[in-house]
Amino acid sequence: MPSTPPDPRRPDPGLGVFETLLARDSRIQALGRHLDRLAASVAALYDASLPDSLAEELRRRADAPGERRLRVDLVPSPSGNGLHTRIRSSVLPGDRHGAVACRPLRIAGGLGAHKWVDRRLIEASGEVTALIVDHDDELLEAAFANVFVLAGRRLTTPPADGRLLAGVMRGVLLEAAPRLGLEPVQAPLSLACARAADAILLTSSLRHAVPAALTGARPPASELAARIRRELAGRHWE
Repeated sequence: MPSTPPDPRRPDPGLGVFETLLARDSRIQALGRHLDRLAASVAALYDASLPDSLAEELRRRADAPGERRLRVDLVPSPSGNGLHTRIRSSVLPGDRHGAVACRPLRIAGGLGAHKWVDRRLIEASGEVTALIVDHDDELLEAAFANVFVLAGRRLTTPPADGRLLAGVMRGVLLEAAPRLGLEPVQAPLSLACARAADAILLTSSLRHAVPAALTGARPPASELAARIRRELAGRHWE
């Protein structure tokens, strides 16, 4: 833990990290990938390991019909002695696949590669979803998702260079894109490129893929998002 107070403009590591997983009919999507990412964060931030029983406890919480949201929080003890674990399970709404309106939010250096519990910078942006850009208008990610920009068949997402959280569904889509006739690319993206793109898509574990548009832009490509969503929804159930 840092010995000096955290910069109030940055996420506070002392509030912990979390992971959100999708459960369906007692199975969890990409459980191993989620746990690997969470393990990497707690090792890097707190020099700690995940509880040995975490995977089994998540499976127990997922043992129910229908779709559920699982959230696991890992928070460092105030005494510096280990991590506190909290798991929550809730029923998912059925209307989570609609188009998303986005507005740029400039955060120099991005939020980094961890899924912070401290989301004050993002939540302060209001009801419109924040589309995080670096100081030079380089596009990084959205408040709850990774960003993909379509130009022709080329589907581009910003590289996982430490300034953004590389989502599990981001990785799955990079693998699955050729099956959909798309060319997946990891490369820097400007806000101008996003404005001129054929489509903007957001990917996350709970929504899979949804269309997005910058405020004032043309309507998003909902048909493409639905095709991608069907592909992602069928993969990596454990």
